[in-house]
Amino acid sequence: MCIKKPTILVIILLFFFHICTIFAGEVDSLKNRLETETGEGKIEILDKLAGNYWELSPNERIPFAAQMVELSEKLKDQGYKADAYNYLGIAYNQLDETQKSMDYFLNALDIAKQTNDKDRIAKSFLNLGQANFYLDNFDKAQEYFQKLLEIRTEIEDKQGISMALNQLGTVMARTKRYDEALDYFSKSLIIRKEIDYKIGISQIYNNIANVYFDLGEMDNVLEYRLRSLEIVRELNNKWEMAITTYNVAEYYLYNNEPDEAYPYLLESQELAEMLNNQGLIRDNTQFFSWYYELKEDYPKSIKYLKEYAKLTKKQFSQALSEKIAEMHAKYDVDTKDKEIALLQKNNQIHQLNLSKQKLVIFFSISFFILFIVIGLIIFIKDKNIEKKLERAVSERTKELKNEIDERVQTELKLLQANDELTKLQLRLEQKVEDSIKQIRQQDHMIIRQSRQVAMGELMNNVAHHWRQPLAAVGLIVQDIQDAFHADELNEKYLQESVGEAMKQLQQMSKTITDISELFITTKVERSFNVKEEIERMIHVLSQNFKANNINTYLDCKEDCTVLGYPHEFAQVVFNILTNAKEIIVQRECKERNIFLKVSNENKICKIIIEDTAGGIDDEMIDKIFEPYFSTKENLVGTGLGLYMSKMLIEKNMKGSLTVQNTEKGAVFTIEITTN
Repeated sequence: MCIKKPTILVIILLFFFHICTIFAGEVDSLKNRLETETGEGKIEILDKLAGNYWELSPNERIPFAAQMVELSEKLKDQGYKADAYNYLGIAYNQLDETQKSMDYFLNALDIAKQTNDKDRIAKSFLNLGQANFYLDNFDKAQEYFQKLLEIRTEIEDKQGISMALNQLGTVMARTKRYDEALDYFSKSLIIRKEIDYKIGISQIYNNIANVYFDLGEMDNVLEYRLRSLEIVRELNNKWEMAITTYNVAEYYLYNNEPDEAYPYLLESQELAEMLNNQGLIRDNTQFFSWYYELKEDYPKSIKYLKEYAKLTKKQFSQALSEKIAEMHAKYDVDTKDKEIALLQKNNQIHQLNLSKQKLVIFFSISFFILFIVIGLIIFIKDKNIEKKLERAVSERTKELKNEIDERVQTELKLLQANDELTKLQLRLEQKVEDSIKQIRQQDHMIIRQSRQVAMGELMNNVAHHWRQPLAAVGLIVQDIQDAFHADELNEKYLQESVGEAMKQLQQMSKTITDISELFITTKVERSFNVKEEIERMIHVLSQNFKANNINTYLDCKEDCTVLGYPHEFAQVVFNILTNAKEIIVQRECKERNIFLKVSNENKICKIIIEDTAGGIDDEMIDKIFEPYFSTKENLVGTGLGLYMSKMLIEKNMKGSLTVQNTEKGAVFTIEITTN
């Protein structure tokens, strides 16, 4: 049984009741003063009575609101008149006369617009939005709540802004636009925390919990409802405590945990009765029926279900009648099952007693026969019978001895076989251990070889980067010498030459720094800029690429920041770029380009690296990331580069590394979640 109420609407109405509450006992005093007051004093009293949602029913408030309309017209006070129309609209809405309530809300809005009263315009938009929400006109409700947000933003009313965001969130939730609902609730929550509006924070937590309830994320439902309950307990707000304990009980009942639900349900009912909250008393009655159904106490469940129907002041609906009939059937079946089980148990006891009696008779007869046989054996004097008996005993003894000897021999053989198996197991374990050591040694050798190859590649890149700066420094030194011999060497010329030489040397130093960072083994997880790391690797390889007439193109329209290990990411980019360069050179490709593209799609940083080397053979592409597998021809390849790259991205950075072919070449794709 899953009875789900329109929780969001209940919370909205209860919140509105809460902010309009008058202390108990004040109503009678106001009614007495109403008879003596006139003019402004009287209309103020009417305003309090017409807006007293806590103690007065809608039928009691309507006459006060009607008097308020008449008096405001006499006093020519448009503000009170707009308020009176809003009170009438709220009262008729509670009486389910929604169309009449809408007319009053529209009248209130017209008056507020005429006087340009922003606050009253906002209240009218709120009421119209809630009325349309109640009628399931969600598009219209969203329109009014959006206007409410615009006005509250214009007059910089933070509490009003948070309420408007909350209302928009409820519309999104009811129309199953859950991401938008959570976004509105989150924005409202930020404002309410900023202004320290604790009761509002509690209500937002409840609304967020309801969204997660619809999404089926039950762990989040309980977390947010308990957060809400913690706040209202701290504030000792009995009204909100009654609602929130009800919501927590709903969670446990929905998850078939009636024992966990019961204390919350009991607390909610006690508070509802203390506050005379008839709506919550009615809903708790329905939940008590649900509780007893889960406990399989169907008579009590039916009792509470009938009480719920009585409290709603409606006849049993077909669905409710069917539910009661279903529980009656369950109760009848359960009772019959118990009766049948009892009869079966009694029958089993009866059968057991009969069996005992038969067993006693059987043993008595058997004992009697045995006694007679023994007596006959004692009194038989025939020697032939005695010899036969002795011979039979002797033969049986020999048979038993032979059987014992055979069993002893069999056990000895088993022990020998077991000993041989143990020795064989030890030999196999030693062979496995030796094989593992040998494989590990081979792995270490291959990894060292891979590092040596990588180091050689890096040194090659250092040589390419240093060749031009070293040549430039050599020319500067020669130029200084020539200037000295030509008597053209002065302080300015010397400073310029030294400055240019230092610039070249700094460039060489930066190259060493960039390359050495690839071998940093310290693993510190931190945020880093993907574009910067890619540009650094392109710079490291630039001279090598230039020497081989290879062009690189980086397309990065927006920066991506991810959480991970920047040096490991740089190694992956270095490996892919180096592999692309080697294949382009090896295959003597005419078109020598490498394209890199960085994009941010749905909080996923996507890096695409595409070359023009003709792609990977179809037979090899599925094995490209396997350890020790290499596609390099006539080159030293360990087959670990791409395997290690995939491990670094997928295990260390929780991302993905894939490859596919295009018309021009191979495309490697890296995907990592952004911050």
